[in-house]
Amino acid sequence: MGGSTLKRSILLSLLVIAAAATFLGVGTFATFIASDSDSGVLKSASLSIDVQGTGTSLAFSGSGGRCPDQLLPGDSCSDTVTVKNTSSINVTIVSVLVTESGLLETCGDGNSLNTVTAPNIVGVTLAPNATTNFTITTTLEATANFTCMNKTATVAVIVAAQE
Repeated sequence: MGGSTLKRSILLSLLVIAAAATFLGVGTFATFIASDSDSGVLKSASLSIDVQGTGTSLAFSGSGGRCPDQLLPGDSCSDTVTVKNTSSINVTIVSVLVTESGLLETCGDGNSLNTVTAPNIVGVTLAPNATTNFTITTTLEATANFTCMNKTATVAVIVAAQE
């Protein structure tokens, strides 16, 4: 009985020592972890242009206008249009669109006004605050007939740009 108890005591002591070593060893096998991060703010560009005729609108008639107050067949009206890059980035002109609307446009043969722009500014690149100019000219066709008398039309120009 004495030998068996001694063996049990030794075995129990070894188990206690082994358990203690296991718990103590956990701290020595710890893993170090490090992490880092960074961030930045992105801001998209703002793209804007200003299109303006002489004065506050196309100067076709009224004070400062370049047209007679009453057009006759064959008469033309012109104005200089300035396009300014009001962005902080370079922009390129991608289109210039002219529209005509109103009874003066649709009278006679149904297309009595002819509007052209020159020079062609499509493809022009403007730096911030830079400008470019073109002339817009509208003509009441020489073939306009009596159905066009005392009619009006609006001529508009739309310039599109991209970065």
